[in-house]
Amino acid sequence: MSQKRKDEPWKEYGVPFLLSFTLVIGLITLTRPWNEGAGLPENIAIILSPHFDDAVLSMGGFMANKKNPLIVATFFTEKPSEPMRANWDSLSGFKDSNEALAVRVEENARALGRTGTHAINMRYLDFQYRHERTPESEEKILQSMEKDITTILDTFSAAENVSIYGPSEFGPDITHPDHKLVHDAFFRVAREKSAQKNLRFFFYEDFPYVARYRASTSTPLQNFLKERNVGLTPLESTLPLSPAQIEEKVKSIKAYTSQNKAFGVLGADIAEEARAFAETRCDKTKPTRLSCEVVYEVSSEI
Repeated sequence: MSQKRKDEPWKEYGVPFLLSFTLVIGLITLTRPWNEGAGLPENIAIILSPHFDDAVLSMGGFMANKKNPLIVATFFTEKPSEPMRANWDSLSGFKDSNEALAVRVEENARALGRTGTHAINMRYLDFQYRHERTPESEEKILQSMEKDITTILDTFSAAENVSIYGPSEFGPDITHPDHKLVHDAFFRVAREKSAQKNLRFFFYEDFPYVARYRASTSTPLQNFLKERNVGLTPLESTLPLSPAQIEEKVKSIKAYTSQNKAFGVLGADIAEEARAFAETRCDKTKPTRLSCEVVYEVSSEI
């Protein structure tokens, strides 16, 4: 099944989403920079999420900070033209793809609503639904995503500062194919635009894949990202989370009921695993920081 690009994907979702964007842009004038402790001065933040729960799994604590307008753009949200029963949907308790997408859109709205986050659903077909998986078809998707990310940034170009976060990659043995596509599209845009003064680009540690990466190698992720993303230099930054932030992250993860069910079938309590992983990501020389998330700001080498 070929992937057809829509120049402005969120317009299909109508007035509520357009009003959401209007609200975000209006809030820009009312917000203030992030506190210096977080080390991320910005007016608006955009997180690129391959699937509905990925942003919260990876950056739910950061999202709970609630100090600036926050947008999550989720890419793989499209229904197949005909209902399908894929393995992950079955694990999640759904009868078919139609039910899965309808419920997951609602779960996402509830989860993001907890932190006042605005949603953009980009309508690409999930890997489990794509019949055509050739290098050529994947490249078409990648090019379309690159254009869509650029369009999102252009939409908010009036903001004084925009920070955009994309998923890290960990090699083909670990990284999900959909996550790899979003990563690569983000990389292309960052390489082109990272010198722009009002834009800051960050890779986030994509959980749970980052946990598998750290268990499989002693190579720091910063080094791996530099090797894989030629032309960009990543710099690690630790984001300390308050007890309230980590608790909000866990609650937001649990709002994705179907996904918790699927992970549970596989023997994982994904919300508690995310909590435990965050407890390993702090600078141990500063014991007051109980939980942390880690991002990697990237700059052009040109």
